[in-house]
Amino acid sequence: MSLGSALAIAMSGLRANQAALAIVSSNIANAQTPGYVTQRSNQVETLTGDTGASVSVTGVNRELDQFIQAQLRSETSGGAYADQMANVLTQLQSVYGTPGEAGTLEVAFANFTSALQSLSTNSGNPSAQIAAVTAAQSLAQQLNATTQGIQALRSNAEQDINISVGQANAAMTQIAQINTRLQGLKPPDPTAATLMDQRDKAIDQLSQLAYRANGFPPEIARQVVEESIGAPIESVFSFYEEMPFAAASISQVHRARMRRTGEVVAIKVQRPGIDRILRRDLKLITFMLRMAKRVHQALRRLVERMGAHHPRKLPRCRLELQDGPVRLGGLSRAASHGGMGRADLGLHHL
Repeated sequence: MSLGSALAIAMSGLRANQAALAIVSSNIANAQTPGYVTQRSNQVETLTGDTGASVSVTGVNRELDQFIQAQLRSETSGGAYADQMANVLTQLQSVYGTPGEAGTLEVAFANFTSALQSLSTNSGNPSAQIAAVTAAQSLAQQLNATTQGIQALRSNAEQDINISVGQANAAMTQIAQINTRLQGLKPPDPTAATLMDQRDKAIDQLSQLAYRANGFPPEIARQVVEESIGAPIESVFSFYEEMPFAAASISQVHRARMRRTGEVVAIKVQRPGIDRILRRDLKLITFMLRMAKRVHQALRRLVERMGAHHPRKLPRCRLELQDGPVRLGGLSRAASHGGMGRADLGLHHL
């Protein structure tokens, strides 16, 4: 071995150790940093001359268990969904009130029923008439208050959804930007590990905003897509991912690549049978609104009759219920769609 070869081997060892020391320092400094993953330098042996071997650093590896990470994100998503549902149900419980306590719809209805029973046994008694009218007014006011409370919850939920959608879009934009930067880096670049940490942090944030529901079988999704495009998937897409990368209660999303243009797109497939479920739910909501309207009309007629026999001016009962079809955002359109499902081929570019 020549002196030059020996010096080259020694210098490669110093550079490798210097890189390893820098990584160790970074690990120690960021031991308590949220989202930081422990790093380790990747060193490989390189043949130098005929008798010696130097060392070179080919990159930085992250000490990360991807299975545990995937499970953590899945549980984080489920936990965030459970917290949100608990929050909404708690607010809804506050609107309905505790059964048996004053100021609840149950108590108002019970008082109204009791007042009507008393009035039926002594219809000519002015006190019984006044008590029935007062109970009817209280029930109508409680119905109005409950309706307004539910509408307020719905408005708040829509505002929260808009905020969450904005946060999710920001996280996905950040992920796309990081992916673009990673594609432009060389394998041994140590900044790749830092960018991956930032990407994981954005994905973790996204997992808190998106609840992943169980997808339906891939063969069913393939059938829906092929029925929608009227051709086999392979004739339109050069690549189609059988397993969805996102799923919700109404639809799921598959990655694909256009055969003609080479663009990577996302195909949104509607869950089979969701139209029947939505129609059933909308019918139930419509039935409940019609029943509430009938109760309201009966209360109004009773108040008007009682007011005609009593000189005291009675306040009007007000309960805002609208006629016509029930529309819940975009659900009414989805509920009118027939068939086993559909694929949204507006194709969202990735």
